[in-house]
Amino acid sequence: MIKAFQRLSFFLFIGFIAFTSCGHKEVINKIDERVGDRELREKLLKLNTKSFDYFNAKVNVDFTNSKINQSFKTSLKMTVDSAFSGTVSYASFIIANFLANKDSLMATYKQEKCYFTEDFSYISSIIGVELEYEFFERMILAQPIGVDSSIKYKQIKDKDKKYYILSSHKNRKYKLIEKDKIDLEDEKNDDIFIKYYFSSNEMALKKMIFEIPVDSVSITVNYVETGLDDDKMVPEYTTLSIVHPKDSITIGLSYSKQEINNSKTHVFSVPDQYENCNQ
Repeated sequence: MIKAFQRLSFFLFIGFIAFTSCGHKEVINKIDERVGDRELREKLLKLNTKSFDYFNAKVNVDFTNSKINQSFKTSLKMTVDSAFSGTVSYASFIIANFLANKDSLMATYKQEKCYFTEDFSYISSIIGVELEYEFFERMILAQPIGVDSSIKYKQIKDKDKKYYILSSHKNRKYKLIEKDKIDLEDEKNDDIFIKYYFSSNEMALKKMIFEIPVDSVSITVNYVETGLDDDKMVPEYTTLSIVHPKDSITIGLSYSKQEINNSKTHVFSVPDQYENCNQ
């Protein structure tokens, strides 16, 4: 039962994804003109603003780490800045229902006839990296993650001239990370180094890389494909890669039937005969 319980925790963590889908090839043009730091910062802050209140989608899912290669499908209902919920299915059979908010994770697992309730921080213990609710919500919506308006973001040149890169730290800091020479005693314990990658043509946000030196963790989020719904950007295909000393995790998100600002009620209940999955 514990294995099934842990697998369900992964479902709650992802609830929306597909990693190895065919036909997702990103076309990248070379940079042919200069864009100033101020323009990039304004673009980042604009993308960071809330553009809709509700998001719904159908998603295929594949999760891979050193021990698991799990594929499934899910429905997703999200109230932005509040909660998301849905069902998880495999081979056309619904196997779980879930509800996640900023504080907690709740689920019922039909095969085991049990229910599951944990703090949202439980996800961090499963994947080995401390990440908050906002990270997952913004990744689901293909929005910027970790933006802080008080930071003086600086542009870093891309030697391959594929992206405009806006960074939370100067380039020399990244070189020290690459050489494993950064003095962690001089850095804040929770310091996170973030790079935002913008496309060379329409300046869309395409990728983010998070470096957490104190934990030897690297996280890469790729917004490979996006579309428009009522002139609002919606995700179509996203990939996530997490590398830390104990494991590597690869996830992909392939969306269909996306819709925005269609409010749907989060319905979640535990049948009377279900037992606690931890017992």
